[in-house]
Amino acid sequence: LMSLGAISLIVMAWNPDNVDGFVHMLSAYLGIMLILIAQILDLCYWYRYQQHIEGVNITYFALTIYQSVCISLSTGFFVVWGHSYLRVPWVDRDWCEWIGLLFGMLAFLSQSVHGMYLY
Repeated sequence: LMSLGAISLIVMAWNPDNVDGFVHMLSAYLGIMLILIAQILDLCYWYRYQQHIEGVNITYFALTIYQSVCISLSTGFFVVWGHSYLRVPWVDRDWCEWIGLLFGMLAFLSQSVHGMYLY
C-alpha cells in the first residue's frame, strides 16, 4: 500500500493543480488515503508482532501513542484540507496540506524506531 500511495503522490506532483486539477486532486486523495491506511495497518501488525515475542512494554506503548497521535493529526489536517478545497475555495489551505504532510512523515519515522527497537 505504501508503494501505491507513493506512486499516486508522484502522479499528483507530475500534474500540478493549475494544469490538471482533477488528476491532481484524485491522485492526492488516493495517495494520502493509501499511505495513512498502510501506517494504520503497520500499527496493528506491530502490536501482533510484539504480542508474539512478548515485547509489550512501556517502550511499545510510548511508540504506539506517538504513532497514533501523528496518524490522527495527519488525518485531521488532511480532512480539513480536503473539505476546504471542495467547499471553501477561497480559503488559504496550503498550511493544512503541509502540516498534514508533516505529521504523516513523523508517523512514518516511527518505522525507524521500530528497527532500532528490534536491533
